Amino acid sequence: MAGSLKAAVFDAVIALAGEFDDLHSFLSVGSHADRDKPEELHNDYDFLYVFDDLTWPRYRLLRSRLDAVAARLSTPEHLVYVDDRLGPVKPQGPTPKLTMIQPLLFDRASFRDYIRAAPFLTLDWARFPVLRGLPLTAYGAIGFPTVELLLDARAGVRHYREMAREQTIIALAPVERNGRVGRERQPLPVTPDLLLELHHAVVTRTMTNALMVFARDNSGVKGAPLVERFTERFPTLAPHAPFALDLIVRQARLRAGEQPVYDDTDGQRRAVNFLDAMESFCLEK
Repeated sequence: MAGSLKAAVFDAVIALAGEFDDLHSFLSVGSHADRDKPEELHNDYDFLYVFDDLTWPRYRLLRSRLDAVAARLSTPEHLVYVDDRLGPVKPQGPTPKLTMIQPLLFDRASFRDYIRAAPFLTLDWARFPVLRGLPLTAYGAIGFPTVELLLDARAGVRHYREMAREQTIIALAPVERNGRVGRERQPLPVTPDLLLELHHAVVTRTMTNALMVFARDNSGVKGAPLVERFTERFPTLAPHAPFALDLIVRQARLRAGEQPVYDDTDGQRRAVNFLDAMESFCLEK
């Protein structure tokens, strides 16, 4: 099972999605959307679901079946589990290897709202092939965001700067509200590891978002190639490239099970400085 666990997870989750007739769209998104990409020590597999109508009993049925899939595939050396919170939730557990299945759950109305609220994330999701049902554009226009959205939208420069300054990391947990699925803000414990993940996210995702806005680039390039493409397009921001590259290396080591030394106070300062510089660039346009 060790060499094929990722494929087994994908096969089981995809097969389960086929059992829900009211599922309008289903796809795998994120850095591990490719079923054939090699698994890592710590894995986070994101699956986007858009239901016709997401009642609390419907949610509980899907969650219980996903939990059963995870329990069946887990081994003493490799924990598979489900975490359905929205946000920067990372795999955690007692075994050497971890796989977190993260279902991203919406109904048609809430996904339309999410397209407007999170234009960068939904544009990124639209890159991935739909495994079942309608394309994401069926729920609203998904186009390239504007400079104004780069500054002020969710996951925009000012939102990320507030997160970096306050060192607050929030997940949205499913809760029952009048028989339906609502979302409740849930602060995550702030640890040095999570702060490294936070600073990595706000810097590299801002680079990705800026390329979406100014270069109409939705290629999803990551890592060092992302930093190279960003500095080519924004040469005046090149002084921030070494910090971004350092974050990429440290995050990769963290995901590989190491504990890299990280000065989160200096990281906070440098992340905020980068976001200030990105804001200044936008305001000059």
